[in-house]
Amino acid sequence: MILILLPSYRAGSGCSGVRRDAKSPTYIRLTAEGTERGAHTHIRTRTRTHTHTHTQSITKASRANLRSRSGIFEGYSPEGSRGQSIMKRLRSGYTDSNDERAVKVHTFIKNLHFSVPLYRLREQKDRRECPKCHKRRLFYCYDCLTIVHPESHPPPLALPLNVYVVLHPNELRGKSTSLAASTISPDLHIVEYPAVPEQLEPEDTLVLYPSEKSVELHEVDHLDQYKNVVFIDSTWQQSKAIARDERVSKFKHVRIKSQTSLFWRFQNNDPTYLATVEAIYYFLREYITQVNTVKAQLEHSGSISSPSPPTEHQIESNDSKASPSASNEISPKTIDGAASSIETTAFYDGEVDDLLFYYINQYIGVQQRYTSGNANKYTDRHFSGYIIQNTSWDELVAAPLADGNASEKLTKAAREAIG
Repeated sequence: MILILLPSYRAGSGCSGVRRDAKSPTYIRLTAEGTERGAHTHIRTRTRTHTHTHTQSITKASRANLRSRSGIFEGYSPEGSRGQSIMKRLRSGYTDSNDERAVKVHTFIKNLHFSVPLYRLREQKDRRECPKCHKRRLFYCYDCLTIVHPESHPPPLALPLNVYVVLHPNELRGKSTSLAASTISPDLHIVEYPAVPEQLEPEDTLVLYPSEKSVELHEVDHLDQYKNVVFIDSTWQQSKAIARDERVSKFKHVRIKSQTSLFWRFQNNDPTYLATVEAIYYFLREYITQVNTVKAQLEHSGSISSPSPPTEHQIESNDSKASPSASNEISPKTIDGAASSIETTAFYDGEVDDLLFYYINQYIGVQQRYTSGNANKYTDRHFSGYIIQNTSWDELVAAPLADGNASEKLTKAAREAIG
């Protein structure tokens, strides 16, 4: 393949061998078969010494390939699989069936403990003026991080440690999921790169980033002594530069368990690639669970009173009955052995669920929009099965009925509908 960079064009984003037209979003690729640019057009391009005339055409498949190379997605891969280039990864869908996903998602949302019911948020239909920038916003101003509908906003949420989100300057603030969460908790701080929270020390700061040196939270010694955690809010390619920044790379790298994302924006990877607010939520949930698990272990071991010295007969009897399973120690693996760590209801009680308040409302809204009629179509860049068919979302955002008995019947019917 021959690449010619013409004076009338500037080098742009994309892969090697591709240049972006300064006046058009199309690409120019010079190959042995000709030049690809636009759709079935002819142009004449001139350099200082030669004139080249090329028949230029590009197929839908080629355009899709170019789009996939510059696809934008947000967040984190819990198991560190993001070390591979997105160009080498194939988009895949869900392993569960539509009905199985419907049950899991409904159950997950119903078990969230929101301080304000979602129907209160749905009651807000009008946009209000932001008191700082005077732009009209629906729920909050993503530029100023101010609330315009305080009557439907959750109360300030205290987090178990300080959360710092390093936001890439090229990220669209209106589509950043972490900004909405920052309006809910004063302990969640947004820092726009190249600024970073330089006051943080490696001794008490973690960074959630799936690098080769990252470890799971249960592998971190004295986890409760860490007071800060850093997240990177950007595309995967942008996050690499931020993670290499010596001001960030000095922190201990950690990762979280694999979870399935509810993110509604299209992405080029599988559903375990989380939105930033999901990564924050699942990290904090794991953190709380792990810290409380260790605390329970210590309390359990301390509650066992020291027995009187055993007799010789007791020693022989105990030796004959001893087995590894007879230990009274509480094992985190035993605790986490249910469906997925959320599973540890004894050690997590919805402390940070409010962080997902706006996110879940948006997710339900997207699902409702694309299941309300056949006329609504969504981008085929989503992996297969994102929209859950043949299910109702109304019960999750409906206001309670005035009749208590009727409300109880509705709840029972809803439970039966999803299994």
